[in-house]
Amino acid sequence: MTPGSIRRSLMAAIACIGLAAALPQAFAQQRYPGRPITMIVPFAPGNVTDSIARLIADRLPQELGQAVVVENKAGASGGIGMAALGRAAPDGYTIGLSAIGPLALNPALYPKLAYDAENGFSMISVVYRGPIVVLVDPKSPYRTLKDLIEQSKRASIEYATPGAGSSQHLTAELLQHVSGARLVHVPNRGSGQAAALLLGNHVPVLFEVTSVAVPYVRNGQMRALAISSAQRLPALPDVPTVAESGYPGFSAEGWLCVVTPAGVPAGIQQRLADAVRKVMHLPEVQAQIANFGGFAESMSPAQSTAFVHADTARWGELIRSAGIKLE
Repeated sequence: MTPGSIRRSLMAAIACIGLAAALPQAFAQQRYPGRPITMIVPFAPGNVTDSIARLIADRLPQELGQAVVVENKAGASGGIGMAALGRAAPDGYTIGLSAIGPLALNPALYPKLAYDAENGFSMISVVYRGPIVVLVDPKSPYRTLKDLIEQSKRASIEYATPGAGSSQHLTAELLQHVSGARLVHVPNRGSGQAAALLLGNHVPVLFEVTSVAVPYVRNGQMRALAISSAQRLPALPDVPTVAESGYPGFSAEGWLCVVTPAGVPAGIQQRLADAVRKVMHLPEVQAQIANFGGFAESMSPAQSTAFVHADTARWGELIRSAGIKLE
């Protein structure tokens, strides 16, 4: 056998070995999913993240042919659940639904995280956007957002949120930044406590997500001055946006994104993305999300990645400039 033929034989053998190694992975992707999938929600049952996770998980089996089981892993501002997701095998059988906090806010708020928010996850699809509502008592003298902001320039005004570093808190910080308002933050341990402060006339203003705010507005217990999204909310069509209220270009929203651990094969990521897109286009899903006070989305993996990275940079800059730090 000549040296050239030996070399060709070796090259052929190496190619066969590589093909043999790739076949199991390719076969696994073709038959995915072959067993039930776990969806980690890094928050407790009952909030909007959990509700939308279950809304999606209940319908994914129609597209994937396997059950999707929601598993709540709450604590550490979403950190416990995200750390568990980040440690999971990158095989597509453990996915998650993350809110804006764990992926885009926590990296700038906390000195150290138990997960890699920047590189530890792959974005499958942003599925929900939810604005923040500026709320006052129905008898409040502030008839418009402009009234509130102009009065705060003369004497600072307190406002409540569910907690420091929340999207509600940061929306208020952004509003101060663009308007020159003087607002004093009163953080709480959750939405219930924050709402109680406004309902009891202990603070004059509340910043809250739509899923919490809309019922209070509809039953007349609170009055909405403005919403933070770029467009009006179908659930509150008469409430102007912050941009319409005199601050052009203002937009701030919370969001939810279906994610996987980093390293999940591209074919499996796309299979999940296609299934999620079909679920998000179902009329009953869109109606339910509108009822929550949000906007249904179905971004592609590439769109979702760009969206999350842009929001992470944007909020990170605001957090650092405002000097907000949590332990």
